Amino acid sequence: NNRGDLIVPPFSITQDLNYAFNNSLTAMHPDMTKLPLGELLVTWDTIELGVRHVYMRKFNSLGFALSSADQLDTNQTYTVINKEDHGLPDIDANANGDVVVAWGGQSDGYGQIGITYRTFNTNDVNKLLLPEQWLVNPAVRGNNTSARVMVDIEDTGKIAATWVEKGGNPVRQSSYLKTYQPRLASWGTPLPLKYTSPQGQQAVNDITSVPIFISPTHIFVSWGSAMPNGSTYIVGQVVDANSKAVSPPFALSSSATATVKRPAIAADRIHNQHNISVTYETTTLGIPMQHSQKIYIFP
Repeated sequence: NNRGDLIVPPFSITQDLNYAFNNSLTAMHPDMTKLPLGELLVTWDTIELGVRHVYMRKFNSLGFALSSADQLDTNQTYTVINKEDHGLPDIDANANGDVVVAWGGQSDGYGQIGITYRTFNTNDVNKLLLPEQWLVNPAVRGNNTSARVMVDIEDTGKIAATWVEKGGNPVRQSSYLKTYQPRLASWGTPLPLKYTSPQGQQAVNDITSVPIFISPTHIFVSWGSAMPNGSTYIVGQVVDANSKAVSPPFALSSSATATVKRPAIAADRIHNQHNISVTYETTTLGIPMQHSQKIYIFP
């Protein structure tokens, strides 16, 4: 509860399922989201016979399973083999029951890592039967990982997605954002998330991007930018629902000696003010530390 008291004891997501889920600690990378009636949808990936699969399962608010595990990667075109960047599912839902899940998968035909996704509404179970689709086609954009997805907060069915693309020589990591417009039934053009420091340095790696809707028409996105001089920034930017920049990227934090990573964001709206909380981790001399910062955005 809001006082930090334990209400429900810890419970297993996979213990009552088949042996493959529990053999050699292969179930990993969990994520979860809350549904309108308080149920939880939990996703994870697991290695079975050398192949990594993505699963989803529903629980009630007391931790009792309401379903068995649904395998989400059912189309062999989107094979999820056992590599570090594969699987890693991310899930989100809104108050209308619209759900989106994305994960890293490799197509047999390309040998590159793409981002796969599925959408459905929890009020229409038949929609779960729709096959997965490319969010980022590896035939077009090469190796991709670290997908993050958000459904808009006011039930219009819009989706914001970010991911990291790896490529070049030497290998560079670049972050991108794009949005889905349900009225057009299509994704917009990817927006590169790039930051240039006040000293004029352009980031060598823009990684670990996270989006969140602050209104039906605007998205706040945060990511990490590593500079050539060794400093690292957590960066924020406001974009619209068509993947167009509304503000320039701006630094939320900076450090000349520490490694800054793992940004996470949450938002609420009071009257016309958007309150955004950003958390991130720094590591100095091998010691990790957690940080939190609040910013306020007005329309």
